[in-house]
Amino acid sequence: MHYLTQEEIVGVRKLLRITNTPYIVKNLSVHNSLAVIAIKVCLVHEITLAELKSNKRHRHLMKARVDFYYIASNYSKKRDADIARYLQKHHTVIIHYAKNHKPSADYKTIYGLLDQ
Repeated sequence: MHYLTQEEIVGVRKLLRITNTPYIVKNLSVHNSLAVIAIKVCLVHEITLAELKSNKRHRHLMKARVDFYYIASNYSKKRDADIARYLQKHHTVIIHYAKNHKPSADYKTIYGLLDQ
């Protein structure tokens, strides 16, 4: 179980306000769900949730998606199909991430945020 820090709460609120995401955070003691992982990856890479899920192929967005994939697959034990569905991608895109891309140096930092 992970409790968000005050800084993370402010970041989540800012991210949700930027993306106009209609999520309601009922309990801030959340587990490593795909939504929490996505928000933390967005905070570290300084992108919006919409950019993470977009079809743009900019380098900084691809690095964020690859980090998201590695964290989601290794630490939340989600299937590739579930991760792809969350990112609104085809599951073969996720398989491509696994085969051809390595996580960035921030990968361990992001996981450290999830594991506090």
